[in-house]
Amino acid sequence: MLFVFAKNQPLVMILLPIILVVHLLMGLTFPFFDISDNIDPNIFKFSFHFDGIIGYLLTIGFIFLNAYLINLIFNSNQFYRRYTYLPSYFYVLISLSFPYSNYFTGDSLAHTFIILVFLQVYKLNQNQSAKSNTFNAGLFLSLAAICNPIYGVFLPCLLICIRVIRPFVFREYLLLLVGVILPVFYVFAVYPGFYISLIDFILNKHFLGNIGWVFLGILSAVAVFVFLGLIGLIKYSGTSSIRFKKLRNILLYFLFFGGLTLLVITLFGGSVFYASILVVPVSLLLPYAHLALKIKKPINLFAWGLLIIGFAKFFI
Repeated sequence: MLFVFAKNQPLVMILLPIILVVHLLMGLTFPFFDISDNIDPNIFKFSFHFDGIIGYLLTIGFIFLNAYLINLIFNSNQFYRRYTYLPSYFYVLISLSFPYSNYFTGDSLAHTFIILVFLQVYKLNQNQSAKSNTFNAGLFLSLAAICNPIYGVFLPCLLICIRVIRPFVFREYLLLLVGVILPVFYVFAVYPGFYISLIDFILNKHFLGNIGWVFLGILSAVAVFVFLGLIGLIKYSGTSSIRFKKLRNILLYFLFFGGLTLLVITLFGGSVFYASILVVPVSLLLPYAHLALKIKKPINLFAWGLLIIGFAKFFI
């Protein structure tokens, strides 16, 4: 499957909604996760879940939209010397690993906003004004954190990433903070007690029973893939431009902050529920495991294994 998406063939994108529809039908036939067991992890305690066909269309639509946008980031910024559709495939592959993947949740929206953050940051140029980009990046990050507060940990990461590309300009950082604060003011106006949810939301989210163990096994397999992706990225960086290395460092910062947050929550909270924080940056990393390393067939088999596990979970 990786060999198909690695080529510059736009028609392969048709396979993604087919995979999503088949996965949805299997979920309806062999229920694996009950959405009533876990409400959305947003600070409003509002459920984004919609019953019936609307909910299913939103689920498939947002996963496909996010997959398309991730592919746009990867190729428009020349993360690789030729066009590829692997980022889209990896986003779908990882998204289907989550127990609630057949349900529309606040995390789906949060992923969209984080992708938009990446788009804004990667538009930054050292010699041009970046006021609108920094403001937009802060705004999108704040909206992502409203959908799922765990994404708030990326604020210091975002500040560092801007400094990676541009010299320090106080007004740009101020605009970024204004973009972050504006949605928070709105939240405070409509829900003054939001800070209570912000403090204790992590403690209430867990995958229970076999679901938790299955997901932990999937995460372990993805971790191996991430390691291979890092090796591939390092190898590819050896002959890349200075601009690419700056963009690479931004991706690595997001991976570091997201990985460290997940590690802390797992060790001290005993939950892997918030692994979704890494889905977007990991989807940009994993293509290098296939594109830059010579062990393409074993990696392809490994990716097939993850896809099979994503469907096999319905029979556990």
